[in-house]
Amino acid sequence: MTAQVSEKLINKNSEVDFDGYALYSIGIENPENDANFKPYPFKQKPDPSIPVVFTACWRGHVSVYELESSGELRLIKYEYPFHEPPIEPDTADEILEGNFWLELRTQFFGDQLFVPFENGRIVTDRSKWHEVRRVDSVSSGTKKRRFAGVRGMIKVLSARNQ
Repeated sequence: MTAQVSEKLINKNSEVDFDGYALYSIGIENPENDANFKPYPFKQKPDPSIPVVFTACWRGHVSVYELESSGELRLIKYEYPFHEPPIEPDTADEILEGNFWLELRTQFFGDQLFVPFENGRIVTDRSKWHEVRRVDSVSSGTKKRRFAGVRGMIKVLSARNQ
């Protein structure tokens, strides 16, 4: 799979720092059960009449979010960076509600960080965040990136502690 461009996250909350991580998705359900990690059900959608699909941006748009100082996350616009000729972004104004998780990564194939929101506000206690390290493995003399998986990583850590 081709590496995908990330979403954009503007952080106006001084209580958290995502240094080195970029936003790739927002999901509901606990990411410890990766089979149940479903996309957040947005009320505002990108313009379906702008079908710009690019190998590095299969969704055809980039969502722009703002983490407000209050801890709320707001969808502010949809950009279409690969559209020719260039077009203006679609303005959005949706504050995300309920319980959900940000999935951030160091790069598309890099380490992951899952950050929870409860009742529409970010959980600033980092001990509640889930970090997933991807494992390097050597196969046939060639280094390959291999995803350990949230569930798999928990099993590995649990086995070490026994």
